[in-house]
Amino acid sequence: MDSHKDECSEMGNLVDEIKQQLAIWEDYGPQSETSLPSVGSDARAPALTPDTPDHVLDAREKIMDPAFKLLRLAAGPSKIASVTISHSEFIVALNWLFPFKIFDLVHEEPIAYRAQAESANVLV
Repeated sequence: MDSHKDECSEMGNLVDEIKQQLAIWEDYGPQSETSLPSVGSDARAPALTPDTPDHVLDAREKIMDPAFKLLRLAAGPSKIASVTISHSEFIVALNWLFPFKIFDLVHEEPIAYRAQAESANVLV
């Protein structure tokens, strides 16, 4: 029973760590007129530029490690293989896109999905 409690505590600690760093992004957003990242298809993607303060860039880095650890704990042995395969497919897709210079078409500033597609002359 204690190991179950320890796992929950570890997951809770990871969530707390993520929330602490996320608060830095949430505070920075209104100051810089940027929004948090979103996975919506027509969402605006925030741009972290060279002018972004170091503490905000550090917060981003500090979110990623506990997020991956949380994913591994939540997925467990039965799901981690499919998650890993999915990430591998994503990397293969990125490698396929590089020769087409797709990323050269991506705007640095936030832009809606449809506007990005129009600027790249791609049908949505």
